[in-house]
Amino acid sequence: MPEGNSPPQPYARLYRRALYDGEIAYADSAVRQLMIQLKHRGLYDAAFIIIVGDHGESLGEHGEKSHGIFLYDATVHVPLIIKLPGQERAGTVVKHQARTIDILPTVLDLLAIRGDNRFDGESLRRLIFTDETDERPVIGESNYPLHFGWASIRSIRKNGFKFIEAPRPELYNVAADPAELDNIYEVRPATARTLREILVAEPVASVLKRTRRMDQESIEQLRALGYLGPDSSREISGRSTLPDAKDEIRKQK
Repeated sequence: MPEGNSPPQPYARLYRRALYDGEIAYADSAVRQLMIQLKHRGLYDAAFIIIVGDHGESLGEHGEKSHGIFLYDATVHVPLIIKLPGQERAGTVVKHQARTIDILPTVLDLLAIRGDNRFDGESLRRLIFTDETDERPVIGESNYPLHFGWASIRSIRKNGFKFIEAPRPELYNVAADPAELDNIYEVRPATARTLREILVAEPVASVLKRTRRMDQESIEQLRALGYLGPDSSREISGRSTLPDAKDEIRKQK
């Protein structure tokens, strides 16, 4: 568990040997209490509720103790639960990948609220209500390594594969290798090349695009939270000459 984090009592006491589990139990309890209150007030059946995780925790996977450096599924694959009014689509499991940037367009679409159509994401309506295949690519970017003088990392997840752009590139068949332990970059060069072409064609991550329109205070707040590196305004193109975070993390063991 990340240092300095601890759930409130009684969870800290009950889970004193596994505080991260205690944080999860506390979060589950908070959601449960919300649901109880909604039902008690007669609001639950008609409610439209979305619950999503902000990030996961590596807890030692790939050498990372918490999150922020790498873009493996341990930290970027998060739960997304949607409860529609009534019992509509109750119990449905959508297996296609979705993105957190799709949530706002989905809310506006399902509530029939007209937006300005300038979102980075798109509505999940088709995935929720139909059996259509929708292989929208999931783009990730981590600039936190720049704080340590290491190379930034970008990734793309599509069609069951994930390509990670780093000084030592990585390719994983996440469908068959969900723990991302078998780097098949050298084995599947054509797949890696195709995914990299899509990644290079994509604009730099949204948070970086928006820093150009943000005031300095907002930029500094993002940097203080670790979401922006010291030179994060530069676009990533080509192979970085900075050290690979994988190698640097391994040296610290």
